[in-house]
Parts: sequence; C-alpha cells; structure tokens
Amino acid sequence: MEFCDYSFDDFIHNPKFQNVKSIVFFFRQILTGLIYLHEHRIVHRDFKPGNILVTKDYVVKIGDFGMSRYLADARYRGYTAECICTYYKPPEFYRITPRKALNAIYIPNYCEKVDIWAVGLMLSEMMGSKITPKQILTQRRTTPEFFPLLTLEEDLEMASRIIIFEPKYRSSAKAILNSRFFQQQIF
Repeated sequence: MEFCDYSFDDFIHNPKFQNVKSIVFFFRQILTGLIYLHEHRIVHRDFKPGNILVTKDYVVKIGDFGMSRYLADARYRGYTAECICTYYKPPEFYRITPRKALNAIYIPNYCEKVDIWAVGLMLSEMMGSKITPKQILTQRRTTPEFFPLLTLEEDLEMASRIIIFEPKYRSSAKAILNSRFFQQQIF
C-alpha cells in the first residue's frame, strides 16, 4: 500500500473542509470504497475517520482491515460487539448483553449496515454538528441539527435513512451515493 499523508481525522473537524463541496468530494470516495467492500460481502467493523486514509492528492483509501470479516462467516461463528470504536458503534450492539458478546453469540442484524451507521456519524461531524452519538442514541431519531448543511427536504430524508436505529431500514452505501446530495455537481 502506498504512503498516505493524512487520515480523515485531519479533515473531518477542520472548518476549512466543513462545506458541501468538500463533503461531497470526500464522501463520494468513502462510499465508493464501502460499496466495493459490501458487494464483496466484507464488513469493515471499525469504520472511523482514523481508518480512512488520504493521500497528498486527496485520494481516499480505506485502511485497517484487522477487524473486518467476510459476512458469510456469520453462519459458522458469531461476532462480538467489541470490535467497533465505541464512538461509532451502532445501536444494535447496545442491545446485546455482555455475556452474549463474550460468548461470541451471533448478533442479529449484524451486517454491513454497521459501517453505514459510522458513515452517518462522520457525515454529521463533518457538517459541523455538535450532536454526540450518545445524544443520537438517547433521542432515538434523526433531527435536522444532526446535518446542519442539509437544507432541502430530500437531502434530510436521505440523511435520516443513514442514522436509523433498525439496521434493516438503514440505507446501503450505493443508495446514499446515488442520492441527490451526492450526485450534485460540485466543481
């Protein structure tokens, strides 16, 4: 793998990049990478800004596959909830008792949608939201404050399907990328 000068951590909270043009530019690449993984039945399971690498030419690369799994493996062995950085952990992992997690019991609805939850939180962060994941888990619904740069109802609807509690209703990376917001011309 080539050397990458930055991680997405260097951009996500930087006010210089908290604009629609930068968000669309970076997230198109992030979503394209996730689509590739998910089409190959790979769930990253530790998707966070520090694991998204960026070259000096602003090309995004997904890194750190140490926790990733091939989804077909779930039939043969369960996965624990201890793999995802707590900040980006989706709500389905909080419904698991510690005993079950320690015994590696199969987690219902554990699929590629765990990565989508993390994308939603990163999108919210890059838009300058001051809402924390804990507040999202407490409120149990998405509000416009999560995505301050989205003004059109259609875009807010797209965002509300990313940070949604039931994984089966969460959008896929492909659906998010094909939304009006990410298809707009930014250059």
